[in-house]
Amino acid sequence: MLSPRRLVTGAAPGERSTVTADGPAPVTGMDGYPGIEIARLWSTDGGGVLDTTGTGHDPASDPFYPPPGGTRFVRISYPPGFGTSHAGTSGEGADAIRLSRLLMHRTATVDYGIVLAGELTLVLEDGSESVLRAGDMLVQNGVVHGWRNAGPDTAVAAFVLVGFPA
Repeated sequence: MLSPRRLVTGAAPGERSTVTADGPAPVTGMDGYPGIEIARLWSTDGGGVLDTTGTGHDPASDPFYPPPGGTRFVRISYPPGFGTSHAGTSGEGADAIRLSRLLMHRTATVDYGIVLAGELTLVLEDGSESVLRAGDMLVQNGVVHGWRNAGPDTAVAAFVLVGFPA
C-alpha cells in the first residue's frame, strides 16, 4: 500500500508554530474489497475546542465516520473494476450484486471530495450516474450513494467528512 506523506503542524500554548509530524499516513485496506486503500490523514471528534497542538492524535484508531461535529480527512484509492458487476452477470440477482459491489451507503456526514487521479462514477439511489475526473469536486449531502471505477487505472480521491446528528 502506498502511504502519502502527511505533514502536521501545531504549537504548544505560548510557543511558535512548528511541524509536529512529517511522514507516511496510516493506510488500511477494506475487507472483501482487494485493492482499496484508505489513507487516514487526520481526524477530529468535535467538542468545540480547537486543538492546536498537532500531537497525540492517531486517526488510524478512530472510527471511519466522524461523530457529530467531528471530521475525517481521508484519501481513498479505488482499483480498476471497483463497483462493477461480475462479468456475465445478468438476470434478477444482477442488480443486487451490482449494488452490493458499489457499497451503496448513506452516512450522517457532509463530504467534500476531489478526484485526484483517474475517473470515478458516482451512482445515486435514483439510478443516476455522474462521471468525475481528476480535478472534479463533489459535495455529498448525506445521501445514499456508491462509487464505480470502470476505467483501466486506479482512481484516487480525497474526502473531508463532517459529522452531523443522524
